[in-house]
Amino acid sequence: MKVRISKDVYTDGESVRSYKRLMRDIRKGDSLKTVYVITRPLSGIYGLYEIYSFRELLQSYYQDMSIEVLGMAASKPKAREIVNELIQHAVDAGEL
Repeated sequence: MKVRISKDVYTDGESVRSYKRLMRDIRKGDSLKTVYVITRPLSGIYGLYEIYSFRELLQSYYQDMSIEVLGMAASKPKAREIVNELIQHAVDAGEL
């Protein structure tokens, strides 16, 4: 799996650097914490954004995918807030 973090990534207040470190630790199996990532739809269905636990993306189904991370959060509720923010910015910019 190739993960690319957007240059304009949204977070819940934690630094991007700390999330990158946490994602590295999860890949190595060294962390009990998790991080939720916001991406464009990976499943081929219509939608704007999807929320995944980073641990889920380590499953074999996702290994051949290239994934762009648009947002990162420590909990699913915070990830939902980031999705709301992404949608609001898209509406404000006239993209939706």
